[in-house]
Amino acid sequence: MAKRGRSKEGQPEMPTVRDGNSMPLSRSDSSEITCRQCGTTQPEPDTSQLQNSEEAALLKTIWNLTPDLLAVKTVRGVYQTINPAFCECFGFDEQEVIGRTDADLFPGKDGEVFLRTDLDTIRQGEPTSTEEIRRTIKGLRHYQVIRIPYCDAQGTPLGLLFCLRDITELKQMIAKAEQAFEAVKKHEQALQQLIDCMPAGIMLLDSELRLLAWNRKYLTYFEPSVKWRVGTRIQDVIPLAEESGMMEKLRRALSSGRPVRVNEFKYEGLRKGTTYWRGVAVPMELTLESGSTAALAVMVVDVTREVMAREKYAQAAELARRREEELLDLYEREHSVAVQLQKSFLMHDVPDIRGFEIVRRYQAASDGALVGGDFYDMFRISARKYGIVIGDVSGRGLNSAIYTAMTKHMLRAYALENSSPNLVLARLNDALTSCTPEEVFVTLIYGVLDFDEGTFTYCNGGHETPIYYSHSTCEVCSLDLTGRALALAPGCDYVCRTVSFDPGDVLVLYTDGISDAGKGSNRLGRESLVAIVETCCTRSGEEIANAIMQAAVEYAGGRLTDDAALLVIRRVPRRRTRSR
Repeated sequence: MAKRGRSKEGQPEMPTVRDGNSMPLSRSDSSEITCRQCGTTQPEPDTSQLQNSEEAALLKTIWNLTPDLLAVKTVRGVYQTINPAFCECFGFDEQEVIGRTDADLFPGKDGEVFLRTDLDTIRQGEPTSTEEIRRTIKGLRHYQVIRIPYCDAQGTPLGLLFCLRDITELKQMIAKAEQAFEAVKKHEQALQQLIDCMPAGIMLLDSELRLLAWNRKYLTYFEPSVKWRVGTRIQDVIPLAEESGMMEKLRRALSSGRPVRVNEFKYEGLRKGTTYWRGVAVPMELTLESGSTAALAVMVVDVTREVMAREKYAQAAELARRREEELLDLYEREHSVAVQLQKSFLMHDVPDIRGFEIVRRYQAASDGALVGGDFYDMFRISARKYGIVIGDVSGRGLNSAIYTAMTKHMLRAYALENSSPNLVLARLNDALTSCTPEEVFVTLIYGVLDFDEGTFTYCNGGHETPIYYSHSTCEVCSLDLTGRALALAPGCDYVCRTVSFDPGDVLVLYTDGISDAGKGSNRLGRESLVAIVETCCTRSGEEIANAIMQAAVEYAGGRLTDDAALLVIRRVPRRRTRSR
């Protein structure tokens, strides 16, 4: 059902539609429920809070302040959340992005390629790092794209942590460096001046991997005490050059005559510990005074901060996975309690009322994800009277189940003191208003069936209008509302109405899971319900109930999206006696 709130002045507000995963109680993480009038508290089922709050605060700060573009996506590539840098870069509002995929956000084939890459990464279950060109509000930019899938303990994919790091300037720097190396062949004398201007570390080696030239930036990566001289072997000035695998890569570039690129090279030869590097070794031919000679141009950039950031992203993914497990465990516990509560909402045995046939039906939503607040009840008031109730509490899940149980048992208590429907609903409304959250409201019909008099005296508090068939006139009509929904504001008045049952008369009570069955504008609706009752009004109560429930399921395409409850009350026709 749609949720409705109350303003601070107690006036009703428009309902806010919530999907099936919404929690109806705003303070579901509390261990108590506080009554707004008396200030007393009632225990509420334990809902554990997420641990490691300091880690969460740190990750949230990193998320909001990092210049990298961050996002979390579902297993279908749908954006769940993005950081401010993402919005600023592409000029999107957050609401324009959430719930959509790259194929929706980026026109042409680019968006489809981005989405397909996301899905491939999730399917493979391994982090990937690629380079992509994306159109931003500043034009085309180059990005290092990191995709990290995260799974639950059983290995089931839960989503994708997504990072875009702008490497446009780095790409431009690499391009400039490679252009410079080509110029070295013809402009040997300008070599030193050129490479000293480069922001990346650059050095030039001969065919024996000995130093020919280097720039100032490269020297800042190493100990200042090391003496760099022309002709010195590279392994003599760079610690662990052989052990780290650096020499093998340089020799491979020389022997193959083709550039060797390294996207992430781990190196532990510096005093500051483990570092990571990205670079390229380009074979070339130098023209010197003594003639041509083979050489190797090497350009490197320290990417340690980028790798460390990725590790933090991986930690965030692990925290997200653990939170998903905690929420799943919490849901399973709440769902188990809610199911047990719901069993108490529905009467197990229909009393045998002389002269009347009463048929009940209940069908839960097909997804079965969360328990709804639909219920019906029937109880003896006196020797000839029964109380009959059908209602719906807003929301779904454990909290909805709690307030449904509260509504049912409070109504019974008030009805057994004084069964008059208008008094019962007025007292129930005031009680629910004082002890339920603002977003909770209740619609219900409560009536008293006098089977000796053949009357049904009722009040309708904002519920679906009942359908009544008169056997004597062969007419079908809807009965009016007699008051507003409960728990919206205190002090509401309710008016009683009385229906006289002649033999063969039928009264149908139902919840909105029946009338709203369907999709979009194609709903079953009240008019169709009236038509169904007209068609089978002379049949048994069982047949009428089956026809209504079958129509609801068919309109919903075989899958009800909301719980559906139904009561059919029919006065049994008198049997004709055979005259002699």
